Amino acid sequence: AGRVELTPHNFGGTGIDSLSPTMPPTGPGRYEAGTPNLLGISGLLGALEEPIPSKHTWGNFCELLAEIRRSVSARLIAPPDAHRGIELFTLIPGNGDVAGLALRLSEEYGIATRAGLHCAPSAHRFYGTYPTGGVRVSLSPAHTVADLEFLLKALQACSN
Repeated sequence: AGRVELTPHNFGGTGIDSLSPTMPPTGPGRYEAGTPNLLGISGLLGALEEPIPSKHTWGNFCELLAEIRRSVSARLIAPPDAHRGIELFTLIPGNGDVAGLALRLSEEYGIATRAGLHCAPSAHRFYGTYPTGGVRVSLSPAHTVADLEFLLKALQACSN
């Protein structure tokens, strides 16, 4: 039997080559968008069965965003208030050095973020942040109000 090339039936972020708007031409990356996230689905089931009470409120998150807008030299991309529960935002530093901000937050403050296009080049084109992307910050229910304050102070220090 000869070799058969499969055509992906799902398409999405390229992962391997974030600058490309198309899926990779060869496997395994070509098929990643169609691969069910079984570990994530299993984790979601566990989270739904045992919800973790949040150590901060939605109001605390909104206050953090407002203070970032006031005191940090960066463009902030965040969900509108109507999207409660999505405690995620992206920063584009005033100097444009996305990787530098993420590295500084990690090395000087122990804050894990993600820099780049986040497997979403089209979203970054929409926001005008392509090809450098941004610094994505994701919060969880485990983050305390003190953690949010620490993050704000770190961002303020990094923007000076």
